[in-house]
Amino acid sequence: MDRQQRVALPDPSDIRPVPEPVQAAVIALGHTFIALDAVLAEPDISPSSRGGLGLTGLLTLVAVDLAGPTRPTVIAQFTSLSAGGVTILLDRLERDGLVRRDYGLDPKDRRAVAVTLTDTGRGILLSINRTVVAQSAELVVALQELQRTADHVTGARHGSAGATPSVLVSLLGVVNVLDLAVVQVVGDRGPLAPTDPRPITLLFELGAYDRWLGDIPSLLGRSRGAVHTLIGRLEDLGLVERFRLSTAIRRGVIVRLTLAGRRLVSDLTDSLINNLPALSASTDIFIAAVAGAD
Repeated sequence: MDRQQRVALPDPSDIRPVPEPVQAAVIALGHTFIALDAVLAEPDISPSSRGGLGLTGLLTLVAVDLAGPTRPTVIAQFTSLSAGGVTILLDRLERDGLVRRDYGLDPKDRRAVAVTLTDTGRGILLSINRTVVAQSAELVVALQELQRTADHVTGARHGSAGATPSVLVSLLGVVNVLDLAVVQVVGDRGPLAPTDPRPITLLFELGAYDRWLGDIPSLLGRSRGAVHTLIGRLEDLGLVERFRLSTAIRRGVIVRLTLAGRRLVSDLTDSLINNLPALSASTDIFIAAVAGAD
């Protein structure tokens, strides 16, 4: 979206306040996923990639772990990569000793390739799972509060979560529900697409209160340059604005939501509330997984 395609200025009276449980849950989920993203970027996990393992690499390991020997076509569906993209990704993961490609495992097609996890790949998943568990305390509390909101809104009753997957896999289930709510409002492309949780997390953070620009890099786990780029994109969309402020204890630049930004956060909240039944179900599974990991 270019500078001419700004969000239409809303009527302030049409903007409803964001319920605190929704705001807290989105922010906690965003920060949990940001912490996960930081782990995935560590170079020792996937030394042959400048960006570390990355989300697509993680999704590939998860898919193979769940399905066992896996055809590359299944990985393409799971990661939304092209066939060529999967080949390049598997080349990298195999160089790093995380997966292995074998032939002849499918009795119906002896020429077919099957991808399996190595012991190293399995160990990486276990390590990442422990990281998610360590980051989940605030998220569990926030989701439980949102769960009570969901029960009040939908009258939902909770049953057994059944077979409980890993904390990592159950977290991805919660993220998928949030992603669906985001896509329903902003689509699946552009700077607000759910491929990166930081823009949405920042918008909900700013919905709670204005932020000093200098505090945002540590908040989002990004460099000052990357944050300035993100803020610039959000300004181009008409969602945030910057202004200078001097107080008795601090001076600098403040970032705040515009009316259009507040309206977008309100619309995202409405979409998430419409998806509360699905979110409640995935929350049951996530909380059970975290409890089982303790």
